[in-house]
Amino acid sequence: MRGAEILLILAMISCALSRASESRERAVVRSAASPSAWQTDMIAVSGSDHSFYMDRFETGELSPGDYFSVRNQVPAVGMTRDEAEGICKRLEKRLCTMEEWRTACLGVASRSHSYANAFVPGKCNVNGPDAIRTGERTECKSDLGIHDLVGNAMEWVSDSVEGRGVALGGSFATGEKTDCFTAHYFARDGRSSQTGVRCCR
Repeated sequence: MRGAEILLILAMISCALSRASESRERAVVRSAASPSAWQTDMIAVSGSDHSFYMDRFETGELSPGDYFSVRNQVPAVGMTRDEAEGICKRLEKRLCTMEEWRTACLGVASRSHSYANAFVPGKCNVNGPDAIRTGERTECKSDLGIHDLVGNAMEWVSDSVEGRGVALGGSFATGEKTDCFTAHYFARDGRSSQTGVRCCR
């Protein structure tokens, strides 16, 4: 092989290595700039004294023990308050506080029914026989873009009242009076087919 050919081959190899290095650097930059996995399905909310993230959708169980907050899944229900807390911890999240939950439900415009300031038939699942898929009622969302806070499945929060667990937002069966201030109280080990979970961080 001639010397000129060898030099050409070495130059081509050097160029290829340089491009590969640049490609790796760009990938690292994209990875550092992209949101964490837990952020991609959560909405940023500004509270009165701190900011936090809340799941966009109620938590569903895609397969046994496999929980996600995604659109088009029937929300997981029937867990105790402590089991709900455990689900959030496994997802590297936590139960929302009552104050956080209501702040997110009311939204920027402070709308009592999340989607509006008064009940509108058909907007949210509050008069149904059962929970429906998350995001199915497309207009049942706050002005922050958080779905199904009113109705479908009421959601455990971290607060307790006189030793009882608190679930907010009402369910598919709580009727037209359901709004951001609707609260139900259960024993911490109580279970209900109307009670699910949504996590914060």
